[in-house]
Amino acid sequence: MSATTPLEIGPYVGRRQLGGGAGGEVWLADGADGPVALKVARSVSQREVLRSEAATMSRLSHRNVVRLIDSDDAGAWLAMELINGASLDVWARGRAVSSIVDVAAELADAIAHLHDCGLVHGDLKPQNVLVDRDGRPTLIDLGLTQHTAQRIAGGNFQGTYGYAAPELLKQGERGHTVDLYALGAVTYHMLTGRLPFTTRDPAALAWLPMTTLPEPPSSRRPRTPAALDDLVLRLLARDASQRPGPASALAEAFRDTLRSSPASPVVGMRKEREVLRRAVVAATSGTPGVVVLHGPRGSGRRTLIRECVQHARREGLAVVDSAETGKSFMQTLRSSPDVLVVPLDGNRKISVRVAEKILREALPVLALLRADQPVLSLQRLGARHMVPPPLRQRDLALLLHAYVQEPSRAGELHEATRGLPSAVRAHLRTRRVDVPQDLDAAERELLTATTSGPVRISVLATLMGLSEHGVVDVAESLLDRGVLVEADEGAAFAMASPI
Repeated sequence: MSATTPLEIGPYVGRRQLGGGAGGEVWLADGADGPVALKVARSVSQREVLRSEAATMSRLSHRNVVRLIDSDDAGAWLAMELINGASLDVWARGRAVSSIVDVAAELADAIAHLHDCGLVHGDLKPQNVLVDRDGRPTLIDLGLTQHTAQRIAGGNFQGTYGYAAPELLKQGERGHTVDLYALGAVTYHMLTGRLPFTTRDPAALAWLPMTTLPEPPSSRRPRTPAALDDLVLRLLARDASQRPGPASALAEAFRDTLRSSPASPVVGMRKEREVLRRAVVAATSGTPGVVVLHGPRGSGRRTLIRECVQHARREGLAVVDSAETGKSFMQTLRSSPDVLVVPLDGNRKISVRVAEKILREALPVLALLRADQPVLSLQRLGARHMVPPPLRQRDLALLLHAYVQEPSRAGELHEATRGLPSAVRAHLRTRRVDVPQDLDAAERELLTATTSGPVRISVLATLMGLSEHGVVDVAESLLDRGVLVEADEGAAFAMASPI
């Protein structure tokens, strides 16, 4: 049947096919009370799915969950309210962070409603969410929703690669945590336009979430609030017990992230950072590991170690202070019931001896050594060695954007710093903006409020006792003079070069 041929089924007349999939065809249809989204089964198995979906929808009542209007007792069709909107991935393109956070918070509320009803969605993804003109997201497909902890039928994977949690990929019982992971993946996609894991081979999405960790969103989208960066990555934790919850607390958690300063993004060095993320994953299973990061001062060794430690903490690994590396320190490594991560100064002989013992005794420890040169004794024992590469020009363009500076200066900055991370950051932090002396009181108040980073216009309005239009009026001359810049796609203002 043509997608444009009217379809008569039950009391409805289908006018145009909107889509289709494993759960059946979806049609724009006319009913006695107006247009509906009509889902139609084309097989016996699809009838079972629609019957189950109708039963699920009849239990739910939430502004962000599609409403059931009518259904066939035999599962031949079900009619839902018609949502006029774009799919979440299409809607998110070019959106301000604040708008994305609002949508993520509403989705968290919807997921919490399902959980309160004893249900797990199990297939949250952008294509299952429509966002209307008012920015209201609606879950439109509940075909895979099941009771909490219900096993996947037949032991077969049901879900969508790229958004499915590791425990769902392993075909185990699915509980509330799979929806928390999917919410993190969806928010990551909205922020960056990418899946948490990028690969040329789609089949790799079946195993990547079990072998590595996602790159922070701020590495893809500069000026992402630091707290939002962390919340999304914690939702994407491999260990389900480390994900923040319950879902009912996440809406407020998302909105609170907008109060934080922008994250200091880590850019470039992607191969080395991926190696370290995989080392964290290996450590979670108790595999001993030693990674030596060597190179000149300012080459990015500390940055790589710091990011690796942050990943480890989100996975529930304990980080041990290695300031004291004597006998008591080794006793701590040998007796701890937890997997440990230990940053070490590889230029100290005692640190090298500790790393040697970790490998020889196969202790469940990941040691990260910062050294000036390769450590031959550790090479012989199988330690991984890496030299952080210089940042490339495109990496510097991202950093310039993060510091609210003109990305076109990337070539000039690369020539001045040779891509050495410490030199780049020093250059960015010391550059000042010449603030005009002829500013009025309101203009000075606005600049003072934005010296530490972007501030939303709505927040500035409250701080300054003005309407949002009033704030924009004050900002106009500052924008023209290059002292102030727009941030978050126009939703916020910031000084042209925060330090």
